[in-house]
Amino acid sequence: MVRVAFFQRAWVSILNRSPNMFTLIALGVGASYSYSLVATVAPGLFPSALRQHDGLIPIYYEAAAVVTVLVLLGQVLELRAREKTGGAIRALLKLAPKTARRIRRMAPMRKWR
Repeated sequence: MVRVAFFQRAWVSILNRSPNMFTLIALGVGASYSYSLVATVAPGLFPSALRQHDGLIPIYYEAAAVVTVLVLLGQVLELRAREKTGGAIRALLKLAPKTARRIRRMAPMRKWR
């Protein structure tokens, strides 16, 4: 599952004490999904101050899904850019000559008197 990959990467970064982008994504997606799940299953646990005007608890499943999709889209675009960059570098390397001649600098000329 896609979300599991974010949480696995976040867990590894926490264990290594080097938080990264996936730590932040897992925190945000996990918090919004967990909050929404509790609000869906047990809305009576929330105080009235958190309720909307119609008495419902707001849920954020969409926010978790949008963040996940945008991160995945960003990763796909990054991979495409890396592939194109690699291809451009290989094309540049093909332009290099097979052999080269080294021209040594000549000694400066002396004046004869």
